[in-house]
Amino acid sequence: MATTEPQKWAATLGNTADVNAIPATTPSGSGRASFSGLFPPVTQLPLDQGGIAPERGDFNALFKYLGEYLFYVMQGGMFSYSTDYDYTAGNLVMHEGSLYLCIASNGPGSAVKYPTDADYWRQLALTSQLPTVNNGTLTIQQNGSNVATFSANQAGNTTANISVPTVNNGTLTIQKNGTTVATFSANQAGNTTANITVQAAAGVFDVGSTVIRAAPGTENINYGVITSHGYFHGWCCDSQGGTLSTYNGDAFYMPGTWVICCGVGNPSLVRGVIMRRIA
Repeated sequence: MATTEPQKWAATLGNTADVNAIPATTPSGSGRASFSGLFPPVTQLPLDQGGIAPERGDFNALFKYLGEYLFYVMQGGMFSYSTDYDYTAGNLVMHEGSLYLCIASNGPGSAVKYPTDADYWRQLALTSQLPTVNNGTLTIQQNGSNVATFSANQAGNTTANISVPTVNNGTLTIQKNGTTVATFSANQAGNTTANITVQAAAGVFDVGSTVIRAAPGTENINYGVITSHGYFHGWCCDSQGGTLSTYNGDAFYMPGTWVICCGVGNPSLVRGVIMRRIA
């Protein structure tokens, strides 16, 4: 077995030789070579014993057949598919411009299967049939600055290291008079509603037709009917001998709130009482 590539020929062996047409079988009574039997036994007998000399044209034809085959292979030729041949797994053929590999036996000895039958053949892509390989580039950025690039046809690996800042999770605590009403964290996913109930201010009271405004907490109020935005109603410090007398420190409940009497402005008339509204 050759270990190096044999010398290539410059032309087909016997390309200008005169040749005979080689028949499929040797004609009876002749010494002609044939494809099936080559030279018959009569060609080895001495002529004086009835032998027939082989013809030079037959030798030339046989050598030329072999030469054409070998020279075609030297040039990288691949034989085309034929329904006349049996193929076994591993055979290669050309068919309609494509190269096919046989993966299962087929042919006239079993069943003729064209290379387009995927159960018996696999199409091998030729260079001219390969798709164009694109080479787009993926650019990875962080805050507008390039971190790394990676191309579609790149052979090596690329690692893009993106620094992600630590996500803090501080908590906002909402209180009313020292009592926590609600909390909300910086990294919270859901919404939070803090509902703080604020007591209505006590700075406006209606006494008869006179409206007295004062800061929330304390007011000077004359005797009579006391109302606050329509929900206060009752008697406080009646100077005319009414059934209700209120003095410093006394407390009573009127609709909607508690009221405490913080002092008497004029002891003889029990008027001008300083009142404080408490929740």
